[in-house]
Amino acid sequence: MLEPENRRLFLDTLRPPNGYVFDRAVGTTFTLDLMTLLSVPLAFTFRDAHDGAGELSRDPLALLESVRQSAGRIALFCHGGRTSVPRPGQHALAFVEDSVIPVFPPYGGASSAVFHPKIWLLRYVSAAGPVRYRLVCQSRNLTFDSSWDVSLVLDGVLDESRGEQNDVNRTLADFIRALPGMAPETISTDHLETVDLLADEVERVEFPAPRGLSLNRFLPLGIARTNETYPNRPHRRLLVISPFLDGGFLKSVVGRRHGCVLISRREELLKAPSDAVAAFDKVYAFRTGLEPEPEDDDDAIVPLAGLHAKVFVIDDGWNARIAVGSANATGVALGNPPRNVEFMVELVGRKSRFGIDALFSAGDDGEAGKFAGLIEEFSKDEAGSAEDSPDDLRLERLLDAAADSLARCEIRGRVETADRGHRGKLLAGDRAERTQEDF
Repeated sequence: MLEPENRRLFLDTLRPPNGYVFDRAVGTTFTLDLMTLLSVPLAFTFRDAHDGAGELSRDPLALLESVRQSAGRIALFCHGGRTSVPRPGQHALAFVEDSVIPVFPPYGGASSAVFHPKIWLLRYVSAAGPVRYRLVCQSRNLTFDSSWDVSLVLDGVLDESRGEQNDVNRTLADFIRALPGMAPETISTDHLETVDLLADEVERVEFPAPRGLSLNRFLPLGIARTNETYPNRPHRRLLVISPFLDGGFLKSVVGRRHGCVLISRREELLKAPSDAVAAFDKVYAFRTGLEPEPEDDDDAIVPLAGLHAKVFVIDDGWNARIAVGSANATGVALGNPPRNVEFMVELVGRKSRFGIDALFSAGDDGEAGKFAGLIEEFSKDEAGSAEDSPDDLRLERLLDAAADSLARCEIRGRVETADRGHRGKLLAGDRAERTQEDF
């Protein structure tokens, strides 16, 4: 379980199966790097289309044609105001700008709540075979970040003769249908058609789970007030892997559990309240400054460093329940009710193979498991010894609130004739009241 040598580049997870071509896709992300988005259509056509750091390669005209053909069939929903500004002169971005749909959590109630899911639902077609679907559920945003992440890839075939719906997939379909309702602006007819098609068809797709596991349920959080929280099974042993922590949530989720394990970034553990960290039996910090993997000798592959994976494991009798996806161990993500929009997938397997102890078990050669080599034990006495500056936190919240406010505005440009040439104006505000600024 979580064997780090089983690595897969993000764009590899999007490539069509042999004999198939890309048809349509719905994606979600919190933060967005437009250059990364530009590389997504290339994954459907080219291999080695980029060098891993955002620089495109191969024939530029062929790359542009690939982007032009595919970008209009990608509907990417991202949190408004969290798109990074690209370098000047990236004219090819004009092809993908209509793919981006800014959205906001429907029940956040605070600027700290965000649209945070990280999934791709892709449709592939072939002249000789049935329609195929792929669900990619990740812990990473659509950026060229080089952190350690976790990704679950499920492939399935559309059964067009199937009359009844797949009960497990109903929550996935409901999540896809809910996305357009989170957008403050009108969405194009093409994108609405893509959403409707994928949501309707995915209910008739069977997604086989990875070997030894079964697909238990999809967990969309924050799209309805009645969403259940996670983790459940309050008396069962729990393992939490999360790069960001909330002391109040950690204490509540441990509750009366025993033998719980926490894995996070060292800098986050140092800031976490000591009583919250002490609730766990074992605490580990993800090692920084890891040596590159042997396969990282290729200059096109950036060595991974830092932790961004989110995983929850519950030992449940003879079985283990494993949830992967976007949610951190925080109240805003997994509280009751959650305020963020998140997406997780829960799998079930035998505890002897996929449980908490299996994560740390020795291999046949007696060496510690490969994942155990990425972490080191953290002294719980160090918890709470560091804290963020209150001024820095306040400034960060203000900047986030300003970005959200700007992203929610209707902003239009107008150029007017003036005595000495032309004058431009930006008009920003809601539809009822607009303010204007000269520039």
